[in-house]
Amino acid sequence: MLNPAIIGGVLLILGAFLTMQGKIMGAVFVYFIADCCWVLLAFQAGNIMGAVFVLTGMLLGLFAFFKMQTGKMRKNLDL
Repeated sequence: MLNPAIIGGVLLILGAFLTMQGKIMGAVFVYFIADCCWVLLAFQAGNIMGAVFVLTGMLLGLFAFFKMQTGKMRKNLDL
């Protein structure tokens, strides 16, 4: 039966594929949905601290998504 761990894992594979294809915006969205599955899984297991850590990562990823969407993120790694 499908549970949040399996759905999250499949979404992580899809996100990695989209990243490989260069579709970063779509990959970030898929990773966000996968993280929702991991938060649900953590709550079901009673792991509140794990859920808090994943939610923190989700918030940072969401901020990065909005920064990419508005074009304010640098496109290279040159300092």
